[in-house]
Amino acid sequence: MSDEPISLAKARADKANDCRLWSPRDAVEDVLKRIDGGEQVEKVYIAMQVRVDDKLVDHIYQIAGCNKLEALGLLTLHMHLQSGTYEF
Repeated sequence: MSDEPISLAKARADKANDCRLWSPRDAVEDVLKRIDGGEQVEKVYIAMQVRVDDKLVDHIYQIAGCNKLEALGLLTLHMHLQSGTYEF
């Protein structure tokens, strides 16, 4: 068993298979913990929707480790994996 603290928000979201049960900050902290823990992350695509005063302000994205076309491929692969239309 790992000595790493367990994120209760992540555990709840995973158990319920509901991403709404944890915050964007929880998700980013989980990714950083995985990177800091030694996972060999090659590509990252982070997308955000920002609201101010109940109005949609912007859609922001950050890409690292690849170009925009490769990031689109990464996103597309994840969409297929989540929908069950593709398996490794």
